[in-house]
Amino acid sequence: MMRAMAACVFCGSEASLTLEHIIPVWMVRYQQSPDGEPGRLERWSVQRGRRDERSAYPTRGGSQKVRSVCSDCNNGWMSDLETQVQPLLEPLLRKNAIRLSEAEQTVVATWAVKTALVLGSTMGRYGVVREHYADFYNDRRPSAGTLVALAGGVDSRFSMVDFKPMRVTDVFGPMPFPQTAYAALISVGYLVVWVASWRDVPLPLPRLRPWEEPLVPIWPIMNPVVECPVKYVLDPSGIQALSNVAFRGEDVNPPKPSRSIIEAP
Repeated sequence: MMRAMAACVFCGSEASLTLEHIIPVWMVRYQQSPDGEPGRLERWSVQRGRRDERSAYPTRGGSQKVRSVCSDCNNGWMSDLETQVQPLLEPLLRKNAIRLSEAEQTVVATWAVKTALVLGSTMGRYGVVREHYADFYNDRRPSAGTLVALAGGVDSRFSMVDFKPMRVTDVFGPMPFPQTAYAALISVGYLVVWVASWRDVPLPLPRLRPWEEPLVPIWPIMNPVVECPVKYVLDPSGIQALSNVAFRGEDVNPPKPSRSIIEAP
């Protein structure tokens, strides 16, 4: 029996798939100490067949690739998006403050969702439904059921990526399977990006408490101009705690780790 050909997770093309970096190559040089000491990347993921267990392991930044997108997507709109977002995020990667207009917030949020979906694309049936990918490919922007926020980090050598599929339902509805929602975290040195997205269930966007101090929402757009980082930033343990948040009612939980959200130097 012939093996079915894998398709691009975004456009569905069965053309040859290409390797895509999880952490873009242009970001890797920012994952080191000021004296050039190399950093490390922690990748957290749900293990295949064990939806409730997650593994974490250190690896070299820039070495993590996935084969899940076609050449047309990888070298076309995805490459264009990297070109647009690089000058917007490089100041924060250098530990400088950034100010983003509405149009720039949209670019960064779009890049964040693209990167999150690439990160989750290797999970197969243990990931999220394909409609997340198809909707994003068609719209080329985050959906109305998506929340994207930025934060600052304190350790240029620490990076972390995490993709967590979730099942979201209303109070009386059945629990869906496969997962129709996800939360993702992309952290590279002084840059922290958090994404949450869900489909089908008309839930209100959650408030960010108790994470309002370090997180700067950029999608949906709430302010014509935002500045990041704000007064407080996250240390590595705070970043790991942020990756474990869950939605309960209208709030993001768990309570903030008081010693992991610190005043920016």
